[in-house]
Amino acid sequence: MSTQRRCRNIDDVISALGGPVKLGQLINRHPQNVFSWRARGIIPSHYYFLLLNALEECGYTVPRSLFNFEEVRRGHAA
Repeated sequence: MSTQRRCRNIDDVISALGGPVKLGQLINRHPQNVFSWRARGIIPSHYYFLLLNALEECGYTVPRSLFNFEEVRRGHAA
């Protein structure tokens, strides 16, 4: 049975996926977008499944609370 490590915060997510540059490449955005997540304290929800899958492949889990699902409920998905 494999043990998964848990990402507790945005910095854990960024580190687990190789840092801001590699994560920016994964989401096809400039690394500054990744830094903005840290500044806002939340990840846009439209990256949820992409990041969830990438993290699971690396042996990590991530709580939904790190993602901004409120934007979807208000109809403001970006």
